[in-house]
Amino acid sequence: MATFAPATPERCAHLGRALTAASLAWSDNGRQDDPQFLTYTVTDPHGRAWRVSPVTN
Repeated sequence: MATFAPATPERCAHLGRALTAASLAWSDNGRQDDPQFLTYTVTDPHGRAWRVSPVTN
């Protein structure tokens, strides 16, 4: 299930910790200064990749 809330630096940090705790390899595009533009690339152990970015209005 997904929930949506405004992107904040704290929520972005929480997502990074959750991805790490789930043993997923991930990286971001370095836009921590403006979380609405921060995009994550996540790869699972089988090599499947996803891009995760915030929903904007």
